[in-house]
Amino acid sequence: KIHFNNQELRTDLGIHQDLTMDFESLYLGAQSSGSHVAVEYLKQSHNCSSVKAMFLMSPVDGVDPFGMIKEFCIHPPTLLNFQTPTMIIAGGLDSIPGMDNIGSLMPACAPEDL
Repeated sequence: KIHFNNQELRTDLGIHQDLTMDFESLYLGAQSSGSHVAVEYLKQSHNCSSVKAMFLMSPVDGVDPFGMIKEFCIHPPTLLNFQTPTMIIAGGLDSIPGMDNIGSLMPACAPEDL
């Protein structure tokens, strides 16, 4: 645990004097393809992680929106090698194609047929 006892540090950063950071109880949050990174991190930690729970918003597994690179961290029906309570929230637009920064149509992150 880290205690912020340094008055100058607390004043400069606006940290409350009673704040204690506990790096043994982490909660991991990710959105979209960041969920792929979060799950892969936990897979590779071999149960040596301090993550106690996860929050995944509109999770996407994969590194390529076009499906050309077949790199996935979940392979149904094989179970993952860790058990962590996880809340999954769908943003509602997951199945709708989008546009990139130059106006080109991008595939939906989570098409209905998946």
